[in-house]
Amino acid sequence: MGFVAVPAIGGDVLDMSGYNTGVRGNQPPYTGAASGSTHDDGRSDGFGGAARDDDEFNATAIAVDPQLSRAVRYELRGPHVPTLQGPVRVPELVRFRDACPPVPRPPRSQAPAAVLLTIAGVLVVASIVAGIAVGPALFGILAVLGLATGGVGLAARHAARDGQPAIFGGLLCLPETADLTRYEVANAGRLFHRRYAQPRIDLDDAALTTWQRAVDAANRVYRSQSLRDRAVDADRVTVEVPEQLWRIAEGLAKISDARFDLRRIAPETDRSHPAVESKVRDQERLLARGIGAVDRRIGRLETLAARLDAADAARQGEAVLRELVQVDPKIRDVLASTDYTTSDSELAASVQLDVESVIAMANQAIRELSISDDHPVTGGPA
Repeated sequence: MGFVAVPAIGGDVLDMSGYNTGVRGNQPPYTGAASGSTHDDGRSDGFGGAARDDDEFNATAIAVDPQLSRAVRYELRGPHVPTLQGPVRVPELVRFRDACPPVPRPPRSQAPAAVLLTIAGVLVVASIVAGIAVGPALFGILAVLGLATGGVGLAARHAARDGQPAIFGGLLCLPETADLTRYEVANAGRLFHRRYAQPRIDLDDAALTTWQRAVDAANRVYRSQSLRDRAVDADRVTVEVPEQLWRIAEGLAKISDARFDLRRIAPETDRSHPAVESKVRDQERLLARGIGAVDRRIGRLETLAARLDAADAARQGEAVLRELVQVDPKIRDVLASTDYTTSDSELAASVQLDVESVIAMANQAIRELSISDDHPVTGGPA
């Protein structure tokens, strides 16, 4: 669905590893988000449930590949409201299953045009000076050279804007520009087709239900106090969870694309021919492998969420036990007991070992998030 934010103590967000979910982070406010992040104003998750105030991800928001640049991700999420009074600008998005429209060529470097126009300006100034100091003949020569150079510079400028690699039959080459950010932002919807998904449009009903499972698991992970306190490997979580959410969204979009085609080409009523029925069954069997790969990814997210829940419970129990141990001297004082016992310290040590074990299991679940699936998810039917 790059950027990842991790909740910290007090509700702040730390920007880590070059990723940021864009939620409560350091980006301007917007609606929609990468990997299903951010909230809807109505606090509804779009699937009959109510979104929580501390949810980091939303199942109805646009899912974006977190590997894309920050500016591109922000553009894809739209709509954007630059100012309180400004207009809402909605990016031009393409359905995941649609063919991508033509993309304009990227602009070329303006450096040659700038050099030529500078030379043209110098020549024009020099022609004026020469005309005054020497005579009209030199003025005319320099002026013509200046105007000709300026014309070539203007032609190079227009060609660079149009993305032409050279002008005048290759006599003047225009190198690639070093920064294509503006070009990528202006054409993000087409340039990065199939690197974002719109759940309400690109996923069918079954995929939407599965996507909701993934988002719920990711939100459980981000709500973990152990994550906020960095008792577990929070840096890795904030990289892996958005990446896994995007892979799940991408896989579900591809699966939905294939199922759309199957329903269109061979609906249930048109499968009476034995060869058609056999072909459809083979394709559905192969498609089930892709569905299984997505389910395994979600399963790892849910396992991580369960491990973090257990870690939270263990750490909370340890904290309560420590406070309870502080009451023992008061109770002994009440009973006027001076006997020393080691049972309290032994119990505390035992609980600490339990907490460390649960934290280790949670970190193992974090590492397992990036395990590759055996069967990649493919697109439409063969």
